[in-house]
Amino acid sequence: MSALRLDWPATVLGLGMLAACQHERWVVGTPLQEPADAGLALDGAAVILCPAPDGEPEPEPEGALPGTDHLGRWSAQLTGEEAAKFAAPRFDLTLAADGMGRLRLESASPPAAALDGAHGYLCSPPSATTCTTPSGFVPGFEYALARVSARDSILSFRALLDQPWDGWCALQTPVEEIVPGCDPRYDIEPSYLLASWGETCSVMRGNGWNEIDCNRLATVERRPCACTAQACRAARGRRLDAHLRLVAPGVLEGALWFDGDSALVVQFERIADAL
Repeated sequence: MSALRLDWPATVLGLGMLAACQHERWVVGTPLQEPADAGLALDGAAVILCPAPDGEPEPEPEGALPGTDHLGRWSAQLTGEEAAKFAAPRFDLTLAADGMGRLRLESASPPAAALDGAHGYLCSPPSATTCTTPSGFVPGFEYALARVSARDSILSFRALLDQPWDGWCALQTPVEEIVPGCDPRYDIEPSYLLASWGETCSVMRGNGWNEIDCNRLATVERRPCACTAQACRAARGRRLDAHLRLVAPGVLEGALWFDGDSALVVQFERIADAL
């Protein structure tokens, strides 16, 4: 299946949710949310744009807890042209009665635990594009879902795509960065102007070129962490919101949006009831 373009008749279902019908197929999803970059305005007379904080907790879901028709363990086989961008053949989805949910892109084994904060994690040269599959997911990682809720037949949840870096971020020492006119902010690495990739990697700061581990540079370029003065954790800005419809008993259907306006249509089948 090629990249999904919603050029069918569509109905808006709340902010950012799109629904469409074609050949009796019902597809609903929300385009992937990427964190917005913020910095100083180029015009000295313009208003300074301060970096947005990433410390706000996830808002409460708008619907109710999923009912028995949505609970249990579900599986979706990934097919079509877009499936190759997920680098695995299947998604496993688990939903519990207390609203807890898990989503895992199948892999032979989960990624190794982050034990070394000095080097990179899940990323390698020459850029941050190596950190995940094009879909934004890390195969084998079990994502703890946020905002799990249901409205009638519609199941909704949010996957925070930087969650695999939470343990690695916790190993980082927050670095204060001063932006004139803004509150202090913190990051995992002092800011730099340029990056150089090769057999060795380096970044340009005010005092010249500074060598940096290449895997760490690729990870830093992804910006997976959010820090306070006390600690760092996985950032929440990069996320995927999914809305699946119960089209038949034991069948959930919808779309997972990724990479701008591309989407993979998925059909989950329940393989076990909730315990």
